[in-house]
Amino acid sequence: FEFIRRYMEQGPDALPKVERYLPRGPSLRASISVWFYGIGAVGSAGGAMRVLTVLLSGPIFLLSILHYIAQLTSREPVWPTEVEAACGNSASPAMAQA
Repeated sequence: FEFIRRYMEQGPDALPKVERYLPRGPSLRASISVWFYGIGAVGSAGGAMRVLTVLLSGPIFLLSILHYIAQLTSREPVWPTEVEAACGNSASPAMAQA
């Protein structure tokens, strides 16, 4: 919420620079980073948490691979033309992603 508060009160110039952009298409690196987010902090707690982290790394890696495959095999949703016309959306799909 701090990001939104800063933007609303001080404008876009007050925001920190973006450190890393997410890719537009499917990315194995992005899938792995999504599933392994925060696991380093859990593993650094030591003791039993470190063992738990090691044990869970295999299944989490498998989930990240499956996530990547799901991204590769899924298609972009396309609204029927009558729905687009009813909504008054005259923007082209290329403009909608910009």
